Amino acid sequence: MSLPTKTKQWILANKPTGLPVLEGDEPTFTLQIKDIPALQDGQVLLQALYLSNDPAQRHFTFFRFPHPTMLLHSLIRSYH
Repeated sequence: MSLPTKTKQWILANKPTGLPVLEGDEPTFTLQIKDIPALQDGQVLLQALYLSNDPAQRHFTFFRFPHPTMLLHSLIRSYH
């Protein structure tokens, strides 16, 4: 079995103002497909089986925006 060469990333495109919007002129999130760089010594590649949108992320987006983990047009970072 060969390793995958692409990954899907949800990007925060616009600050949410209500329920998330995935289509139209100003979506909250956009899905991008990116190349996976070659693994270096000591690295592993894992596949996420589940994705969750934690309610705390909404707090950071609405009240503490911009927050270092919630920058527009970038990945939403998680350190858990």
